[in-house]
Amino acid sequence: MKLPKFLLDLWKSEDSVVTLANGHFDLIIPISYSTRREKLVVVTEAITRRAAELSNRYPQATVVLSNCEYTFPWAEETEWKFKRDLFARYGIIARRAGNMSNSVEEAQAISRCVDGYKLPADRILIVTGEMHSRSARWIWKRVMPNSQITIICVGNELEYQEDHPVFIQRTAWKWFFANVARQILLWTIGLRVGRWHHRSES
Repeated sequence: MKLPKFLLDLWKSEDSVVTLANGHFDLIIPISYSTRREKLVVVTEAITRRAAELSNRYPQATVVLSNCEYTFPWAEETEWKFKRDLFARYGIIARRAGNMSNSVEEAQAISRCVDGYKLPADRILIVTGEMHSRSARWIWKRVMPNSQITIICVGNELEYQEDHPVFIQRTAWKWFFANVARQILLWTIGLRVGRWHHRSES
């Protein structure tokens, strides 16, 4: 069951197409929604593909990503292989940050990678889903406070699927309320939310 458009429009936090068109970016970050053993979940593939297209549009930007490690054994290696192969089809070599189990850890792992390689990071373009966008902006503004954060989204209908390895990402309403709950926790206890991750089928 889809979410009402007015609700999504109220919730999502996406920058305008004008901002994107006029932008100059140092980093492109494709947010991970994990993977299945046999292929990327739909939204991770869509985000990775969009990041590749944006990388060709902004060739000065470095793509940096983190992979989800908790959904099944060696999930992070499986996800990395699928992403690396997809980027290779666009002629792009992405930098791999450390692994993660949630959105806070993802931003922190990528921040450490950027610092380690001394990559320019004044302007960061985040590619994520509409329902996740509000939390993504909040987290990245605090993990990398000296950077200008721009958010671009893939459609919310890609963010959930019946066979997603993470249980709460199997229906639209479960995933929406999970994002609302995470945002409330972020407002309440801040980045300490990074101590937890969602339950998966493994």
